[in-house]
Amino acid sequence: MEKKGIKINRSRMDAGSYSTEIINVVASNSNLFYIRANKSAELYRQITGIEKWETIEINYKIYEVASISFTQFFEVNTGSYV
Repeated sequence: MEKKGIKINRSRMDAGSYSTEIINVVASNSNLFYIRANKSAELYRQITGIEKWETIEINYKIYEVASISFTQFFEVNTGSYV
């Protein structure tokens, strides 16, 4: 795609893409990306604590979005969180 001059604006992936290797590739090749996060008590606490949500439209659908800092990733090779 790079050779053809095709730029990716948005990428959306499921929780199977929730790894540092995949995120690094997607971040370097896409302007915005969305990855469905695995369920965890800490993530739930952070999300329910969000006070400011933004309304956006994507492909004629309305979504409420917000951003949080979240860096807990499970390292498959070592079996630990990074």
